[in-house]
Amino acid sequence: MSLPRGDDGRWPSPAFRFRVNLGDDALGLVRVSGLEAVADPPSGRVLLSRGVFGGELTLWRWFEECSADPEATRTITIDLLDADGAISRRWWLDGARAVRISGPELDATVSAAAIETLEVACARISASVGSRRSRPEHD
Repeated sequence: MSLPRGDDGRWPSPAFRFRVNLGDDALGLVRVSGLEAVADPPSGRVLLSRGVFGGELTLWRWFEECSADPEATRTITIDLLDADGAISRRWWLDGARAVRISGPELDATVSAAAIETLEVACARISASVGSRRSRPEHD
């Protein structure tokens, strides 16, 4: 069984080639899930997961900032990259704020990476082909 090709004859972009920016901070993530938008009212929730690295607390610091200041929001961009590394799709999470963080599951009986997950709520999710917005940003 083979995957269908797009109208331009290209294969679908691989799901494992992506990058995420939290405002100006680039995040090295292992998983992005729950990328779906709701129309009424416009909103969305996304889970961002990354490996735990000693001395690296970007997700935890942002969660603490959002916990202390209900108005603390950022714009997150999620880029799906094609086989050549070019952006094939970009999702924009506007008015994003950290609402929950989960530390890693620790288990001495398995050999697995320690993963932490941040749940992000946002005012709106939009998508574009490439890096340019397909519609103007709304406040």
